[in-house]
Amino acid sequence: MSWPLRCFATAAFAFVAIGCSEKADGPPTGPEFHTVLNTSSGCDVGHTSQLANFFFKQPRQGVVKDLVTSLGRLAPYSADA
Repeated sequence: MSWPLRCFATAAFAFVAIGCSEKADGPPTGPEFHTVLNTSSGCDVGHTSQLANFFFKQPRQGVVKDLVTSLGRLAPYSADA
């Protein structure tokens, strides 16, 4: 194998190795929604509060978080909830 071909092959191998070792997550595209797996788990108030932080800015964020907190105090699947 000639000298230029060896250098090219080594560089190509290095680029492939570097490219394959990187984790390609990419930028975040939006919130990750929580999935309720069964009906007995009720409402996940903590996750809903996190979503309120993500979607709303102050002063509306405080109002939404107060509503989520009051919803968390109610019995799951009740008429009031």
